[in-house]
Amino acid sequence: MRAKQKREQEQYDLAAAADALGVSEVDFFRLAYRWWHAREPDEQTLDRAYMDHIKFGVTPDWARHMAREVAAAAAAGRLDRTTFGATGPPGNVYRPRHPPRPARLLLWIVYALLFVFFLMMATRR
Repeated sequence: MRAKQKREQEQYDLAAAADALGVSEVDFFRLAYRWWHAREPDEQTLDRAYMDHIKFGVTPDWARHMAREVAAAAAAGRLDRTTFGATGPPGNVYRPRHPPRPARLLLWIVYALLFVFFLMMATRR
């Protein structure tokens, strides 16, 4: 039970740190990786780390450390978002604008199938 409480506390601390910086948890992971490794994360590494955090409560060291640093700075009243890489207005972190091409094609196929299904249901007696 103790390990479960520790994981839940880490998840809470990370969410609080993301909120203090004004970013989502996914963006917090991106900022923490960038802050720790001094380079951009590749999407696969970022996705794997975030999904492990969500599914299993496993928080990477780099995200846990940044959450502690953000909490300490906020408690001392000297939290500066730019120190941790959060620039611009809150919520301003790079996000892809459109889904990748295969995902868009799949979405159009699903929309077409739903349209056909509803037409069939509407004309059914």
